[in-house]
Amino acid sequence: MVTKKTAKANPKAAAKPQAAPSAPKTAKKAGPRKGKAKDIKIKRLQKKIKVKYRPMFRGRFGSRSVRRVSLEKWQKWRRTRGVDTRRNQEDGLVVDSGYRTPNDIRGLHPSGYSEMRVFSPSEVVAKPNVVLRIGRTVGKAKRKLILAKAREIGIEVLN
Repeated sequence: MVTKKTAKANPKAAAKPQAAPSAPKTAKKAGPRKGKAKDIKIKRLQKKIKVKYRPMFRGRFGSRSVRRVSLEKWQKWRRTRGVDTRRNQEDGLVVDSGYRTPNDIRGLHPSGYSEMRVFSPSEVVAKPNVVLRIGRTVGKAKRKLILAKAREIGIEVLN
């Protein structure tokens, strides 16, 4: 319904007849689905990740954290220099003359016996404080003979 006031103020509104109220609006045709929009967003992020600069990393060189390498100087494996080595700050102990095992226990098995490597049954001899270790190149048949002879004498075999 058009009033006098609106007709004077807006002549175009008076000229247009008002439409009767229509039926409730139906859903619009589906445009891009939400799932599709997410896929597009993910693809954009993937592109950004691919383009993103990633620095090259080399070995630790004795330092605790992996260092970023941006100079050509570090593109090859070289000895540690300057701040790159943490050895002086006790990252690990350096091999030194003071760390050698005492002479009387040097070369002994943790059980306290000295080891003797054996490759044939003829080498199995009864000696005090000795345990046998069969050589790695000895086959199945000879191994059985060595074990039988060691059991006979009463010597322990480690492997």
